[in-house]
Amino acid sequence: MSRSPMSDECPRCGTKCDYTNRADTVECPSCGLTFSPDKGDGGSTSLVRRYFRGLGGILFHPVDFFRLMPVRGGLAGPLAFALITHWLGSALSFLWSGLASGPSTALDAFFRLAPYWSEEVDHPGRGAAFDRMRDQTQEWFSGVSSVIIDPFLTLFSILLTAVFVFIGARILVPLQDGKNRPAVTYESAARIVAYGMAPAILSGLPFAGSALSAIFIAIYTILGAREVYRVGMGRAVVIALFPKLLIIGFALGTLFLIFFWLTQLIFSF
Repeated sequence: MSRSPMSDECPRCGTKCDYTNRADTVECPSCGLTFSPDKGDGGSTSLVRRYFRGLGGILFHPVDFFRLMPVRGGLAGPLAFALITHWLGSALSFLWSGLASGPSTALDAFFRLAPYWSEEVDHPGRGAAFDRMRDQTQEWFSGVSSVIIDPFLTLFSILLTAVFVFIGARILVPLQDGKNRPAVTYESAARIVAYGMAPAILSGLPFAGSALSAIFIAIYTILGAREVYRVGMGRAVVIALFPKLLIIGFALGTLFLIFFWLTQLIFSF
């Protein structure tokens, strides 16, 4: 018995795509995007499997991922992916730093201080031991608090960065029939920035993890801008790094004004 066809909108271009419920994926006849119709999340196990499959797809095949990345469909999924990935990287980095510091935790300091608790008079080493325990406790809580607030800071950073990426795309992406490409929206910019955070997981690597993470986040965001907006590498670099370029330009402009003011002040005497 044949099943009646159903339809779903392509998340990239909005074209109606017909499919049957036997199909796992649908190919859009307009833009060629292959996507899965909405069939529910399939449970927590399926969500975890989809997350790591998506993470692996971005890390190992970034060009293919961004070339087929939907530019529509909401920001809940991309933001959740970015927050989880960045938090995992921060948590692993905190774990490695704790292991590298050796047995110098606040709990260890507490047990080393224990022999002094029973002293009725002040022991010469008690004050120094208390100071060590206080410093180690503060250091430990500082690291834990940074992991706890990491999702909030990451969310703010993504949403703000996406504003400048969107502005850069509106300026640099070529017009079609007098209008910007349909992909140039704030949602597409936020998706590029969010999925470009995939290399944040590398910050969990010991030693050079943080540096590698920052470098590859910039590279992946550039690739995302190039593939989603269909521009050359030069424009993609400017679009992806538009927030940083604005900061650098503002800093250089401020230095130039200070130098110009000092020069005028010196020659005025």
